[in-house]
Amino acid sequence: MRALDSGEACSASLLQLHASVRPPDGRLLARCLEALSGKINRSSPTEDVTLAATELLADNYAASDEALAQVCAAGLPPETLMLVLAEGWPDSQQLKETLEQARRDELSTLREYVVRVRVAVDQPGDVLKELQLFIPYLATAGRNVDRAVPAVLRRLRRDPEVVQELERSTFANRLPSETASFARLLALANPLSTATREHLADIAEGVYSGENAIHVGYDIVAGRQRPLAMSLFDALSGA
Repeated sequence: MRALDSGEACSASLLQLHASVRPPDGRLLARCLEALSGKINRSSPTEDVTLAATELLADNYAASDEALAQVCAAGLPPETLMLVLAEGWPDSQQLKETLEQARRDELSTLREYVVRVRVAVDQPGDVLKELQLFIPYLATAGRNVDRAVPAVLRRLRRDPEVVQELERSTFANRLPSETASFARLLALANPLSTATREHLADIAEGVYSGENAIHVGYDIVAGRQRPLAMSLFDALSGA
């Protein structure tokens, strides 16, 4: 990690290694902000670096007002600042102001970043609608796009109303991709409720009668098309 500490090189893997072997102190915060602002390598960060640094900030500093102040003072590009604030400080006044400025400036950014921001700040019903649009897009994207899973899990862990929206959709919906993806997300975020577990088990058991044997859907956690039953078995096992 000497190259990262010296500012000579930066990658998503180096940032994640730094976080895994050192405590979440000021050094990690500084490295993430330097990476996001392009001060390391003296070039704009790659999408992988942007997402890795954003997630490390959200996972390690979201409760820190001091870190929030440093983020806002780091001179990040507007689209990056919006993403970082949405992931780590979704209820902050700074994010509200940044979003309002982005609307005035008609800011354009990657669809995956927009999804992450909307998942973080939208009303529960709108989060469901966003995911219902995003999952088919991922299934046909034809490239290794960001699946926004960490952002969805963070929202599910802090907002029971979003959990309820996804649960209701899982009960009402027979679209394999939504059933598979929502089941996986719910199981990874929190222990499944008894009713949801029983419902998913009933669907999974249908494979043995042939009812769901040919159902294949996009699993947002796995990042690929899979037999529905396999995704449901993973969800029921907590994976």
